[in-house]
Amino acid sequence: MKYIILALTLASFLFIAPGVYAVSVDVNTADADTIADALIGVGIVMASSIVDYRTQNGRYESAKELMKVKGMPEKTMKEIAADVLLN
Repeated sequence: MKYIILALTLASFLFIAPGVYAVSVDVNTADADTIADALIGVGIVMASSIVDYRTQNGRYESAKELMKVKGMPEKTMKEIAADVLLN
């Protein structure tokens, strides 16, 4: 019986866990809400700063350029770099 409960518990994580994965997003075209929803660790304030920087300085040429956004932690930038699209 223990094994059945354990198996059901583990199986339930398959349905819950997908919500914690990031989704790729084009930071050159997305609005702040889309960026905040897509990138784990980026809230609406940081997403708004990403959009504001883009508006003032033009398109991003690399994910590393996000380090120029005021308040962007290097750790966060490294974590989201794989999910940042630059179309």
